[in-house]
Order: sequence, then structure tokens, then C-alpha cells
Amino acid sequence: MPTVPTLPGVRPTVDPFDVRDPARAARPAIGHRGGAITYGALAERIERRVGAFDAAGLPDRSIVVLTGDNGVEWVVSYLALLARRDVPVLAADHV
Repeated sequence: MPTVPTLPGVRPTVDPFDVRDPARAARPAIGHRGGAITYGALAERIERRVGAFDAAGLPDRSIVVLTGDNGVEWVVSYLALLARRDVPVLAADHV
């Protein structure tokens, strides 16, 4: 099972997004008003969002201001930006 890279001297942890294990993929990752999204479904949504950013022409390792209401779509966008190695800058909507 792959591990998340850590600093020297820090115990490695199991990567929760490694959804090759069906049992892990079926576990709830995010709870929301409509229920829960599993790790497998979250990984698929992140992958699709990465593809959408790529298709929109967003250059690799961009600095991106991320704004929006708290919710699953915000989390998916944030994690997709991290997966692309972009730098999400968080902006408060309700100032």
C-alpha cells in the first residue's frame, strides 16, 4: 500500500486516496447534507476536475484564487488543484 511522503523522523501514513483497495474506496470520505461521498467517488471527481482544468488551458503549477461556498465542489476543486501541483489561494467569500 503506498504511503504519503513524510519528513525524516515522522512515521509514514497510509494514503487515504489510494482507492485501488475496494474496501478503502467504499469508505465515506466527505459527509454533506445529501449523504456522503466515498473515497472512490471523490477520487473520480478530482480526476475529472483535473481534466477540466487541463482542458481549460490552466498552465501547470499555477497560482489560483479559489473562492466559493463551503461544500463538496469547493473541496473537489481544492484537491484537484493540489493534485496538479498548483497553488490554491483561498479567498473569503463572506467578508
